[in-house]
Amino acid sequence: MIRLVVAGLCALVMGLATPVVAQVSIPVAKYEAVMDGVNTSLASIQVVDGVLARVLADIERVDTVPDHQVVGAIDTLYRSLAEGRRELRAVVARLSVIAPIAEAGDPPDVHVADQMVASTLEQARRMDRLLADVETMFRAMESGDDAKFKASAASTQNAVVFMAESMALRLKGMAVLYPEGTFDRAIALATGCFYDGVTAYYRISFSYDIDPPVAVSQQTVDEATSGLATAIACMQAQQAEAHIYMAAEAERPLPTPNLTRLRDRLVPLRGDYLANLAFAETILVRIREPLMAGQGLSGRMDALDEDIVTYETRNGEIAAETVRLNQSSSRFTGRAPQT
Repeated sequence: MIRLVVAGLCALVMGLATPVVAQVSIPVAKYEAVMDGVNTSLASIQVVDGVLARVLADIERVDTVPDHQVVGAIDTLYRSLAEGRRELRAVVARLSVIAPIAEAGDPPDVHVADQMVASTLEQARRMDRLLADVETMFRAMESGDDAKFKASAASTQNAVVFMAESMALRLKGMAVLYPEGTFDRAIALATGCFYDGVTAYYRISFSYDIDPPVAVSQQTVDEATSGLATAIACMQAQQAEAHIYMAAEAERPLPTPNLTRLRDRLVPLRGDYLANLAFAETILVRIREPLMAGQGLSGRMDALDEDIVTYETRNGEIAAETVRLNQSSSRFTGRAPQT
């Protein structure tokens, strides 16, 4: 059974303002092309993630409804899969016509915009293949084709891995588009590193999701613990930088009273982001410690999954308040919203 842990995965992306190309000198037309590529990528990512969230919810419903409702739930799932694949094909078509922007000698931030488009296109294609495997799995289950069912089920288990990996890549790609030495860049990197750790967790957790748990090779454990250690170290470094940048930005003189008031209202929310990231770091530590001790994760995953959802839900709340403040304040400042 696929564990449904998808709530709030896009919370931080939704809360951050559209990234700007970090203080570089490029022609206006190229800057506009970069921003178009970034905005199209972000909008497409929301579509991809929304499709996956809906499909996972429908799969969960098939698993949980009473027996007499299973047929109806499966029919609903098939309709959801068909609609999702139509949306994904539209995303692929939209992204496929975007020409590369970067040329030799362009700053790294311009190349990152191209990478965002390319990675989003690949994610949409991978998601389409995943949905095809989900349908194959349920069709095989209905027809009693055990071999085909097992083959497709192995692929569909990767859904939550795909979601976390996608989030990590996206946040780290977005981070490069923010100026160095800023809170936004540091917190996006820290959050991306958290999802690197979540990816490592999901990859190994399916071995413990069976009763009794299957044997896990030492190499698999080593890969998971190494990935978690790298993610934790990255989070710690980026959180430390974010604290420094937040303090500096809180003291920096701003040109208008309205901007100063907006900044002062955002500072507590930035502190909330950091407090939530500190909580997220403890989740990764709690995953890594039993693996390091050879104890595995059996019996621990429900609590870990609940804490991941708690972290994501809180991120969503902070993001929503950040957006509200930015939108209300930008009417009076005449400036683009800040994060």
